[in-house]
Amino acid sequence: MNLALTALLPFVVALLVSSGMTPRLAELCHRVRLLDDGDSGRAMHATPTPRLGGLAVAAAFFAGLAAAGLSGHHAADLLLSDGRRVLALVLGGLAALAMGAVDDVRPLSPITKLLGQTAIALTAASLGLRIALI
Repeated sequence: MNLALTALLPFVVALLVSSGMTPRLAELCHRVRLLDDGDSGRAMHATPTPRLGGLAVAAAFFAGLAAAGLSGHHAADLLLSDGRRVLALVLGGLAALAMGAVDDVRPLSPITKLLGQTAIALTAASLGLRIALI
């Protein structure tokens, strides 16, 4: 499989997962009234907006990561061959998901979110995850 197809497969998988989950999560949030109705002081929208959209984002991330690992291309092997980097991606993703879910249910202060995000980034970096090219 060439590099373009290797990059395309995780993208398509993530796109399908997020496209499938987002409307279902929105429906669930409306049903159980887990909505941001704009009274928190942080809302930028005029109508009630479903919370927990990060669940669809996280599911898409992990599905795309799994698709990359299963693609069999050497570029994916470079990313996934080091268990510490995989651990950094998985732990970082789960920690970000947990912090976002808590924030959706019981809003966290900006400083708490900043400290949490910093801790996640430092943990990922300590496990060897680097961004070498943007």
